[in-house]
Formats: sequence, structure tokens, C-alpha cells
Amino acid sequence: GGGTCGGNTSKHAGYLKKKGAEDVDRWYVTCQGDPVLYCYKDQNQTFRALEQVDLTKATVLTDFGISPPALLIEDGDTAEKWMLQTKDEGEILPWLKALEKNGVQCLEPTEAICDSAQCATDIYGFSCRTIQGKTINMDQYRGNVVLVVNVASE
Repeated sequence: GGGTCGGNTSKHAGYLKKKGAEDVDRWYVTCQGDPVLYCYKDQNQTFRALEQVDLTKATVLTDFGISPPALLIEDGDTAEKWMLQTKDEGEILPWLKALEKNGVQCLEPTEAICDSAQCATDIYGFSCRTIQGKTINMDQYRGNVVLVVNVASE
């Protein structure tokens, strides 16, 4: 179950909400080396994909303007569009990385995010300001338990 990928065990899968006339949760799978995004009814019904999106002919964007963020996919041949929303903010980066591993060109997000967020693979790639205003690199906390509290306000 969960999408077979032709026996390929290197895959990324999860539920995404397909936005449209009716929002519906579907199980999506992308397999390393295969630039197709497979859509299944759920993770148990993967014998036949409901849809297959050929990402070699598609434009993939991210929409951070909604919460949680979404993948915006437009088929280059048919101009058909999909808006696939993640369940939480932490899911968007793994989806983008999985698609890029498959050779899919993901374009810049529709809203700017800091350069470090685009290339960080974990918390240690970020720097931030302490409550005293001093900039620190999170790498100095590697091996420790860290609690990050966002107290940003406008």
C-alpha cells in the first residue's frame, strides 16, 4: 500500500488537500527518478492512480500566502491547474525537496522568504536574534534540546 513506485523504496508520500469546487484529501506519491506525481483515493487504495501529473511539463510554485502553504501546479500542455495544500507549514519543504530530487524545477515562492530558509535542511542552518537583539547561529546549539519561540509582532 501507499503507492508502490514500481518497487522503488525512495519516495515521498502524504495527504494533500486538493483545492477546488470541493476540497478533498488525497494521497499523493512521488518516486525518486520519476517526475510524475501520482494521486490516489487514500493510502490503502493505491492499485490504480486517480490522476497522474507529468511534472516535466508543469510549472510548480509554492503559495505561502495561505496557511498552511500549498503547491501550485500548472500543466504546460493542457493548462490544467492543481492547488494542493499541505496539512501544516512543516510539510511544504519536504515536498519541494522530493520534487526537486526528481528533476522537477520548482520556481520561487510567490512570497519572498529569507535565503537561509530556502536552503536549510534543519534548524541548524538558521540564524536568529536573541531577546537582547544579538544575532546567533543555531548551529551552536547542535546536540542540545532547543525550544524556539516566535514572538514576532508588527
